[in-house]
Amino acid sequence: MDGNHNQQIQKGNEYMVVNIGGCVANVTVIKTATLGIIEKFRRIGNDCGGTALDNRFLDLLDTIFGKSVMQSLNREAPDAHHAIIRECEQIKRNVEGSQDKIEMRVPYACLNNICLKIRDESLFNVISTSKYSNDIILKGDFLRIEADIVHTLFKTTINKIITLMEDVFTEYRDSHKVTAIVMIGGFSECMLVQEAVRQKFFHKSVIVSNDAYISMVKGAVECGSRSCQ
Repeated sequence: MDGNHNQQIQKGNEYMVVNIGGCVANVTVIKTATLGIIEKFRRIGNDCGGTALDNRFLDLLDTIFGKSVMQSLNREAPDAHHAIIRECEQIKRNVEGSQDKIEMRVPYACLNNICLKIRDESLFNVISTSKYSNDIILKGDFLRIEADIVHTLFKTTINKIITLMEDVFTEYRDSHKVTAIVMIGGFSECMLVQEAVRQKFFHKSVIVSNDAYISMVKGAVECGSRSCQ
């Protein structure tokens, strides 16, 4: 576990470790022992990680700008396309349930030129005539998006994570011994995921590392160097 949690992780206790990074969610019940970590129960869920959400973001952008525009952006200006992906990553980590609007920086010049070439319309007109014309507006090089649009993208993935955790609590016969939920992996840094887990499992302590992705790497190294049954 991450060193930040040395005071919270107690030897002899059982914990549910929720590892949500890329394509899958890995939920494991472990027991911390003097000689190492003992794995007690494990379940894996597909399409429960951040990659599924990345695909939904890209689908949203395809709907707003047009798939041909996004494909052309990826071919002709890959750095600009990667910048959009990085913006999506920032939104994934920082979006909160209390927000009304979410701002997303876009490579205005590149997108505008491609829209003019592919669709014979300015970027402003493309957005204004999209199905999200009432929910998304262009302000300089920022999209100002109604938060509900973004929250909806998270809903399916978060529900799958919660269901997987519920299944573990149901199927693991000693689940009453689990004292806390430890969240690791890049997607666990998402505030919406943390809010959903705390709301659903309010009777459990939820521990999230200050750097959940690095915690996952440190845990793998520790298991490789010490006894892990």
